[in-house]
Amino acid sequence: MSIVVHETSRAILLLTAYKPGGKFGALQIDLSTDKVLSFQEKPEGDRNWINAGYFVCEPEVFGYIPENDDMAIFERTPLGV
Repeated sequence: MSIVVHETSRAILLLTAYKPGGKFGALQIDLSTDKVLSFQEKPEGDRNWINAGYFVCEPEVFGYIPENDDMAIFERTPLGV
């Protein structure tokens, strides 16, 4: 599906975004008494989208990335499974 979306959008880069929920239960604690005031089971995350790490791109995208940029990290070989 991602390949079809990429091809029909005519974009040079498609990335996958994910909006994670909370991973842990949240406590509200009264630090003066060390008592738990409330507990919320796995609340929503901060509502921000994150990069899920899956990209589909056209070769021309590399023309936008400066050479020798320490912030641009690409895997040169496939990761072992």
